[in-house]
Amino acid sequence: MPQAIERDTLPPKPEPLRRSRKFDIDREEVARTIIDDFNKVKSDRTTWEQKQEKWMEMLEGILGARQHEPFGPEASANFFVPLAPANIIRQQAVLMNVVENGEVEVIGYGEEDEELARTKQKPFINWEFKEHMNALPKIDEGLFQFIVRGTIIGNVTWEQEWREGLEVETLPFPQLPPGTSVEDQNAALAELLHFKVIEIVLKSGKFELVDMKSRGNRGLSLDVIYKEPLQFATVERTASVEIYVEDDRVEIHIFRFVKEYEGPRLTIPSLEDWYISRDAGIKGLQNCNFILRRFVISIEEIHARIADGVWDLVDEDDLKKIVEGKDATKEKSPSEELRERQEGQEDSAPTQDLEEIEGFECFYLWDVNDDGRKEQVIFTVLKDSEVLVRAKRIEEVLRSGLRSVWSAPYIKRENSIYGR
Repeated sequence: MPQAIERDTLPPKPEPLRRSRKFDIDREEVARTIIDDFNKVKSDRTTWEQKQEKWMEMLEGILGARQHEPFGPEASANFFVPLAPANIIRQQAVLMNVVENGEVEVIGYGEEDEELARTKQKPFINWEFKEHMNALPKIDEGLFQFIVRGTIIGNVTWEQEWREGLEVETLPFPQLPPGTSVEDQNAALAELLHFKVIEIVLKSGKFELVDMKSRGNRGLSLDVIYKEPLQFATVERTASVEIYVEDDRVEIHIFRFVKEYEGPRLTIPSLEDWYISRDAGIKGLQNCNFILRRFVISIEEIHARIADGVWDLVDEDDLKKIVEGKDATKEKSPSEELRERQEGQEDSAPTQDLEEIEGFECFYLWDVNDDGRKEQVIFTVLKDSEVLVRAKRIEEVLRSGLRSVWSAPYIKRENSIYGR
């Protein structure tokens, strides 16, 4: 019989966030500065994008040579030997939680083999190894798409994943003295099952019992309601219990949602929407002047964030400015209107479709109170309307007081396809 599923231990309760303090900033100045910084760093990226394009073409050339120009019989024996350790390394890379900066060495035993190993085998195997380093949890895109100036940007979030599970517990039928009446047998069995079901469902005191009742008219079908402590709250759950009594044993089947994973999860969005200040290469991601993330959002989502209190700086004038901002709406083109008229769908008034509005979520070093001391802050600004919708000190949002990005150095090596 399958064993009962063990639960992971819950993380310690986090410290509360710091109390919000007053901001003494010029909202218009902040919005203009962020947009100006974005325009500057966007132009700075052009050089890197050109190098990236050249680099990727070179890597594609290596793969193309492998696919369209297969190695001859004289090289096949030695070429495929290194693939076995390459596969082992790749499988190990799946389990690693860091980016390995080393390279795989390929050694040939003859003069021609050495040349082949240096020019074709080693670049190919290293490409295989590095390409499969993207197998970290929840990273869906190739690792090379995330390399910017030797830095990988990611977010670490706390997640809980659940699946519907079945726990089965088998008990021996209780041994009673000879001559025990049927009523006494049923009473002893009911008492045993009552305490055993509670013990199994509550996991030896990890959960708190709320109620237990029969389902319908069947005494062997139960609904057990209990409370479970999670990271930030306590939730009420229900477990469905079915009890099967045989001649020599009793089986207790418990159906409920079981936690499959709880802990930090690394997510890496496309770096096409990330922009970093020039001093990041010297000071690092935590101490550079700013990190911008471009996003797009609809009017409906803007209203939802205002209603939820996330964007607490927006008033009625700001909202009007956002809605009426440049490029916030788009009229139909003459060709579209002509096509609709031909199809008999002419409208009485021109139709306008709402577009998504561009914005920036930023980590900044900013002199908040004009005292000459820069603090770590989080700004959110909408581009076209130049409205600052959110401003928080980082310790008011993130308990660590650190920007929620991590960096992994990528070492450039001489005579390597990755370092050119």
